[in-house]
Amino acid sequence: MEDILGAYGASPDVSKNLHRRLEHEAPVTTPKHKPALTRRRPQAETPSSFVSQKQTPASQRFESRQNSGTVSATLNCGNLPIPTAWHGQCMDVSIAPMSEASVVAKPYRYMFQKVSSKAAAMDDWIAELEGQYAERLQLADRGHPGVASQTEMTTVGRVCCDTESERVRANASSLVLECSREFGGCRVPLNLKSVTDFSLFPGQVVALDGTNTLGNEFSVTKIHQLPMPLPPPTNVPITEPLSIVVAAGPFSVDDNLTYKPLVELMDKVTSEPPDVLILIGPFVDINSEEVKKCSTEIMYEEFFRALIQEQILKRLPGGTHLILVPSSRDVHLHSVYPQPAFPTWPDMEANIHLLSDPACVRINGVSVGWTSIDVLMQLNRQEICVGDVGDKSSRLAAHVLQQQCFCPTLPPPKGVNLEMDQLLMEHDFLSAMPHLLILPSDFARGFVKNISGCVCINPSRLAKGLYSRINVKPTSAADSIASSCVAQLIYI
Repeated sequence: MEDILGAYGASPDVSKNLHRRLEHEAPVTTPKHKPALTRRRPQAETPSSFVSQKQTPASQRFESRQNSGTVSATLNCGNLPIPTAWHGQCMDVSIAPMSEASVVAKPYRYMFQKVSSKAAAMDDWIAELEGQYAERLQLADRGHPGVASQTEMTTVGRVCCDTESERVRANASSLVLECSREFGGCRVPLNLKSVTDFSLFPGQVVALDGTNTLGNEFSVTKIHQLPMPLPPPTNVPITEPLSIVVAAGPFSVDDNLTYKPLVELMDKVTSEPPDVLILIGPFVDINSEEVKKCSTEIMYEEFFRALIQEQILKRLPGGTHLILVPSSRDVHLHSVYPQPAFPTWPDMEANIHLLSDPACVRINGVSVGWTSIDVLMQLNRQEICVGDVGDKSSRLAAHVLQQQCFCPTLPPPKGVNLEMDQLLMEHDFLSAMPHLLILPSDFARGFVKNISGCVCINPSRLAKGLYSRINVKPTSAADSIASSCVAQLIYI
């Protein structure tokens, strides 16, 4: 012991004091058998265990609301001779994908996307829409916007911002046109002073008329927009009314997990069962204050299964088909877009349908498309509009249809981990216009609009007290479904 203390520079007096203290201390004995450690297993918390939770400010505001049952927006209500019956009347409901490419059929590898494959997907998408522009405008040849020329030309490219930063908002002076690889992928500044009315956003593929006199900028004289995609053909007439209820998450207020809005929605569904109930995530929202504090003592996957079983499946009417759509904001899922469907569970009933985000399906001859990401809010933040360009809600939804993409903005919305090749090349979600397009968003207070024959619905968020119900009247194969569709946006 003295040698060790001496090696560390201790004096002899320190060694003597240490020996004296050790002689007076009781010897340390090690028990032959260590007592087993016991841990109290916490009581599992499920959605029902939060119902008795103390009232929070957000839940108190929801409980004290005065607009329950109020209709916020309508479409075609009172214009059709047949009275609207909101309860389901279909004897047989068929739900199937529009095509193999209109849904994410199975999980895929992500975070393996190479920069080269991402660039190739973006370039191929320009070429895809370029062909549609050429067919519509009957273009025999396209000009190179980066080459100096005093002859007016027509060119096609992607609108970009010269500064891709979240802190800098794009404006008319910061826009550039990105060409395809056929023209070297060059970027040319745009001069839009000669255009009086326009609506552009970064990521939009457009056709432009103009000149590049000095070779330093492209002076635009006209902006061409893609026509709306053609609606899918209605192969068979709709002989029975189709009733659909749509709600989008979050399904609980942001400062607790009582899921009171979802409980009240299921009360409505039980009292007036629809043919189809579409619930779009997030179900266990990553932005919830309780989720951020990790207040649940079970895994989020178990919490989600308990939520579905206790609050939805146990109360779902027998004749109602349920469609569950995930979200990249669901804390128990991998945050990736497009998002594969929820995993199936044992003994799942035939009326439960787990579908991807985004997807486009056919329900008894009615095509329905949806996404959970807030594309309308992102378009609202990045859009540059000048002059008389019409109603904003209709214009933003029309951008999604014209660009034939559920996430047309570049860069994508914050928090959306976009797999570019999966969205643009591996899948084909919006090549045909759906009859119903569901775009949940925090933009405005929700809306229901007929946009060129497509019924676009922003059901807002159930946590804000809003949901939508739709009734499609019987139609022949030649009739427009949009004109025979009654839709409402209602406060729960």
